[in-house]
This record gives sequence, structure tokens and C-alpha cells, in this order.
Amino acid sequence: MQSSSDSPEPYSNGDMSNTGLASKNVPNTTNTSKKRKPNRMLLQLLEDSNKYDMRSEYSLPETWLRRRQKVIHEEDGVNGVEEHSNGLTTKKGLVKEKHIPKPLASEAAKLKSKKNILTGIKVQGVSVKHNKSTKEVGARNEGKVRKKKSTDLSPMKSETQSIRQVSQSSEAIEKHKVKPEFFVNLHNNVQLSYDFFDFDNMQDSFEGSITSAVLLSSKDSDPNNRVRLHSLLYPEHFEEYSIPPTSSSTDSFNPMVEIGKLIEYAVNIYFPAAFRKKGRLIVKSLYSACESRSKDKFVGSLNKYNELIKTIPRSEIVSHLKSLKVIPLSFIHELLQLIYSRCVLPKVHSLKEYQGFSNYVYGELLPSFLSTAYKQCEMKPDHIFMDLGSGVGNCVMQASIEYGCKLSFGCEIMKNASDLAEKQLHELRQRCKLWGIAYKPIEFSLRKSFIDNPEVDKLLPICDVILINNFIFDTKLNLQVENLIQVLKPGSKIITLKSLRPSGYTIRFDNVDNILNRLKVEKFTMPEDSVSWTHRGGTEYYISTVQSNIDESIFHSYAKGRIRDTKRIKYTR
Repeated sequence: MQSSSDSPEPYSNGDMSNTGLASKNVPNTTNTSKKRKPNRMLLQLLEDSNKYDMRSEYSLPETWLRRRQKVIHEEDGVNGVEEHSNGLTTKKGLVKEKHIPKPLASEAAKLKSKKNILTGIKVQGVSVKHNKSTKEVGARNEGKVRKKKSTDLSPMKSETQSIRQVSQSSEAIEKHKVKPEFFVNLHNNVQLSYDFFDFDNMQDSFEGSITSAVLLSSKDSDPNNRVRLHSLLYPEHFEEYSIPPTSSSTDSFNPMVEIGKLIEYAVNIYFPAAFRKKGRLIVKSLYSACESRSKDKFVGSLNKYNELIKTIPRSEIVSHLKSLKVIPLSFIHELLQLIYSRCVLPKVHSLKEYQGFSNYVYGELLPSFLSTAYKQCEMKPDHIFMDLGSGVGNCVMQASIEYGCKLSFGCEIMKNASDLAEKQLHELRQRCKLWGIAYKPIEFSLRKSFIDNPEVDKLLPICDVILINNFIFDTKLNLQVENLIQVLKPGSKIITLKSLRPSGYTIRFDNVDNILNRLKVEKFTMPEDSVSWTHRGGTEYYISTVQSNIDESIFHSYAKGRIRDTKRIKYTR
């Protein structure tokens, strides 16, 4: 993936403004005769800020600013606050749970326990919890409390009312037949807008080869620890896993959790209705063995699964799959993660071989964020998707599998990332055959820049969605990208981490035909765990739509930088 280059030094002979700014923040020294040393943290901040805007290079991202805590009103429903005679405030509806050590499965899979916010019913598993009593918190921790005039002085709900609410909601959940979850999240489904399963190529035997999970457990060389997970569609084919007698929650790869996930997906997606009950009992026993860290019980349940799938006729599986309209989105993410763990993780250190703060800094966009961005772009099976700076190919493969784009194309200049992209593409094709999944055409232009690239130039005029991770592109490369996208057709959408049209941009007589004048730019905020270089959320990203006519927003006064936006940014110390 291509990213940013060296920025101007904070101190230079030609720029005295930065020197003055830095000197104000450097503490006074007792010896005035000696030259004061610059504050390193300040220099780093100035250097980073100089890199942000692609043109002026003096614009800071909003995520660098600390915002004031929101004012909490007493009548804000669940988030309201009650005052008591002792001077403390109580936040309504605040549920404080006791800390319970996470089980092995939750630790390794990093699963979030899905819980009904109103009732406190735990969806993962079958247990039911009641709401805990509210905890008194001071206004110091919740921000300033501004009292509003209100006649609503209703007291907090009693314990019996909470229990009654839990009981009623439990009956409602039972009525709607919510599937119990163990290893995976089955509730966020994606509509199958194209032929997701490849029924024509579901042959009687599997002739391909996949990368074994034993590669991820290289420290365990004992053959007695090997177990086999057989394929549902091709029971004669299996993948070996190494399960040591003892495992730690700090291990980067947990074979028991991955086996549990794959079996649960197979049961809920592939199993015909007549076999699903038996399959779910096996999943439940696998989860119980995983939580208790019992290898023997886990292997016993795994063997039961391997025997069960041999009794399921392939014709019934195919007939069931043809009737499916939705599948869990997490299944697609898990398939991509499984491929990534085999191909990229063993050689992930090679991706760190780049020059810092250059156009070759490597970073990844995670599947959950990509699913959101692709949905916002209204991606369709007849679209052409391009990723300029595709890295190891994650974004390209996800667009192909999740939306069935008629062509998914990626371009990457770095050698190590290109090598891993080729490995991932090969593994993806083999895994798709093993699971009976259809994959659309995927093409890469590897070890080449997307600038002056004939393959890129050929596809740009007909491209529908283009992804450019320009988080730390330098000014020169951003201007080259601007020239590159001039040929995009109306309706095309561009996903970027920095706006292609900087603040203060105006139309001049010599740039009337520039495509930046016809971009409708929308800014969004990333949630947590969206990118590989930080788990924090709040980073902005942009989706720009190419229009036939000039975007009217660039004529607004705030777009020209003459006045502030109506939503002012509040600074705090």
C-alpha cells in the first residue's frame, strides 16, 4: 500500500513561524546563555501536522483534538441523571456487571458477549442474567450536569419490575426463535445478491490443496496432538490441527476456537434441517469443552461431528443451499481471516520492511470497516472494484466474495506485499472450492506503481468503486492521484482516508474542468477496530461521488475558508 513521504522540517531557515511557535512551548531554562533545546514532543507534533493536508500541509485532523464532555440532562431517558440528597448523581439505566474471567473461547476469539441492552439477557449461550443495581457516580466522571425544569420525578424501577421485564423479554425472544450463539455471531446477515454458491462445480471429489493449520502450531511437533477436521462437502478430505495438552490465552492462534467456529458455521449454513439439531448439540459440547479447557472432551465431540457429516447426503446439502437467501456476514470475514492466518501471519514481519513516513508505509483496513464502506457505496455484482495500493489483497478479495463484483482489481508496488497477495489469492480459490463458494474474477497488477500503469489506465474509465488508502500520501503523490481520477465516469465512488478535495478549495478559471469540482464529498467516522495501525475509533474517512455537474457546496463561504463551520470545535486544556 502506498502512503506518505518526508515532510518539511519544523525548523528551517525559510520558515520562522514554526520556530516562534515552538519557542513558546519550550520551558525556560535557568542558563539563558545556552541555546534552548527544542521540545521533542512538540517537534513531532508539528512534523505530523505538516503532513496531514495534501495541499497546504497545515491542516490537523479532528481526531487529534480532545472534545469537551457532553452535558448530561436529567430527562434524557436511559442516559439521564438523578440527583440525591447526599449530593451524588445516579445515571438512570446504568448497568454495572461484576468482572467475570473470560473463558478460553472468548479470549482467543476476542468475542464480544452479545447482550440485550434492555433486558440483560445473554444471547451467547443460553444463560439469563438480571439487571444489576445502579451504581452511583459523581458528576466529575460523567461531565457537568445541567438541571432542566421537568415534572417527571418518577423513581427508579424496582427489583420485581426488572425481573418481570426480563421474564417478558425472555418469552419474546423464545417466540422469535433466536438462535443460540457459541463461537460466532449469526445475527448480522448479508443478502445473497448473486450466486454465492458454485453448484455446477460441486464435484464428487476435491482435487485441490490447502495450507494446513499445523503451520501455525510449529512449536508443537508431537504427532499425538494432531486432530482432523473433515470437510462437509468432501468428507474424504480433511485439515489437520495440532492441539497441545495445555494452551494459554496469550497464544496468537487457538485451534480449538477455529475448529468450533468452522463447525458452527457448517451446522447453521450448510446442514439440512433434519440434521441441524444433532449438529447444534455437538457445537454446544465443543463450546463447553473449550471453556473448561478439556482437550479429551473436545476431541471426542470433534470425532462425533466427523462421523455425522458422513451420513448427510450431498444432494440434500445442495438442495438446502439453493434455498438460502442470507448468510452471516461473519462467515465471510472468518473465511478471509482463515486465509490471512495461513498466508500472511507467518511472514507478517516482511511487511514492516519499509521506510518510515514514506509512500510505502504499510497498513490494513479491517473486514468490518470494509463491509460498512462497501455498503455505503451501494456496491453491486455488476460493478468493477479497484484498490490502488492493495497491499496483500484483503480489500480486493472481500469485494469479490461479499458482493460478487464482476471484476475486482488491485495494484501494489511493494515486493513482499505482492508475494503475499499471490499466496492469498491461491489459497482463496482452494478454500472456496472446498466450501462450494463461487468466486468472481480477481486480477492484480503487482510490483508496479499505479502511476503510469496501462492496466490501471484501462480500467479507471469504467470503474464503479475505487479504494485509495491515502492516509499518509505526500503532496506529490496526492496530486498524481488527482490527475489519475480525472477520467472517472459520473456515479463512480471513491473511498479515501483523507479528502481528495482539501478544505478551502475554490474553482479558478484555469481548473473549471477539474473533477474535484464535481465531487460530492461525504465524511464519516470509523468505529473501533477498523484499521490495523490503531484500535481506536474516531478517524475520519471519506466517500466521494463523481457527479455530472459542479458540486454546489464548494461555493459556500465555509468551503472557501472565510468563516468557520456552524459546528464549532471546542478545545480543552
